[in-house]
Order: sequence, then C-alpha cells, then structure tokens
Amino acid sequence: MELADRLPFCPRCAYSFAGLPEAHQCPECGLAYNADSRMWVAAQNDRLKGRSTLLFIAIVNLVVGLMIVPRGFFISGPVFRFIFIIGGLFNLIAGTLALRRWWRFAEQRPSFFAVLPDGLWCLRGFDRARSIPWERIKSATSDWVPVDQSSGRVIMIHVFKGRRISVPAGFMSSVQVHEAIARIRVRVEELAN
Repeated sequence: MELADRLPFCPRCAYSFAGLPEAHQCPECGLAYNADSRMWVAAQNDRLKGRSTLLFIAIVNLVVGLMIVPRGFFISGPVFRFIFIIGGLFNLIAGTLALRRWWRFAEQRPSFFAVLPDGLWCLRGFDRARSIPWERIKSATSDWVPVDQSSGRVIMIHVFKGRRISVPAGFMSSVQVHEAIARIRVRVEELAN
C-alpha cells in the first residue's frame, strides 16, 4: 500500500505526503511517521453533510431579517416597532452566523483518526487536531453511543488515572475500527514490555 493511501496528509498541519518516503518527517511541521503509520479519513459526503441545510437556514434568516427591519420603522406603536426591529435584527444575526458556519465547512479538513509513532491523532468537525501520546494510553475499545452527530460509533481510548477519551469514529467501518484498535493494542503492549 502506498504512503499516500495509508497516510494522505499530515495530521498536524495537513501537508500532503504524496511522493514522500515511507519513514520520514513532515517537511512542514516535523511530525514523524513510519511504515506502520496509518490514517482513516472520512469520505467527502460525510464531511459535507448538512452544508445545504445550513446555507438554506442562512439565506432564509437573512431574507426575513432584511424584510422585517425596514418595515419595523413604519409600524405604529412603540412596542410593535421594537418587536419588529429586534426580531429582524435577530434574524440578520442568525443568518450571518449560519453563513459564517457554512463558509467554515468549505475550508474544513476531513475528519480523521491516525496511528503514528508519537501517539494517536484525531480530528472531528472544526476542532484542531488532537494528539494523545502513547505514554498516556492504557487500552482501547470500540463502543456505541446514542446516535447523534457522531453517527453512533466511537473508539474509547482508556488513559491512565481512570479517564476515558471518546473519539467519534462514525465515518469508519467496523473493520477499520477493529484494525485501529488492534494497532493501538500492539503499540501499548510494545511500550509495556
């Protein structure tokens, strides 16, 4: 399997690994990877789910806000005028926020889960890539949570001091989740010996 298939980009800085050697460091940020490194990336349709709904909400709120605010100045009675203007401004703000969130979707990196020499890396949604060093990891299991935006499946990373970190993995198939957990367990056992 080619490096670009196993590890398409750097989890830390998103630099493309196409054409780089099997074991190296990212030329951009210096993150080390080797032949055992692996990354699972969300499909394009998973990443863009909800974009059209968000755009629709933004446009409707902006249009309603632009229609209501000017009319509010011509309504008789200070209470009605106040309600119309505040309602219109609320719609304008909600529309602007939804449009801003929609724009961030266009710039978003795909969700991923990666196993690297220095630890686990994951990204879900708009968060920064999160790193969990191998020294903190005690074990890993797969679990299901109530279906919401994480699509149900999570990888539970058990770290020392009794804490658990759940990594949403709804974009990964069952086989991919089991492969990821097997890689984590092998690495944890290597460090324990």
